[in-house]
Amino acid sequence: MRLARSPPATGRVARRVTALQRLVKELRLAGLSTSTAANQFVETGLPCDTRRVAVPPAQATDRQRPNSTARALDRMRGLQTPRIVWRD
Repeated sequence: MRLARSPPATGRVARRVTALQRLVKELRLAGLSTSTAANQFVETGLPCDTRRVAVPPAQATDRQRPNSTARALDRMRGLQTPRIVWRD
């Protein structure tokens, strides 16, 4: 079952499912059956994924914005007020 509400989202979900199926196949081919061994295998890098994403960036500069202050983060989270539910 794919829970996606648009064609692009359906494609992303399908690619994720395919990647997870490949991961299971890679683990079986490597002969790994424990979660510890699987975690070590994933940390070292998967052969199928590293070929696909091993492209250097076009620009080496960091384009992310600096972190906001704690007060700004609190404002983004929204106003939270305690509520009491009465028995009707």
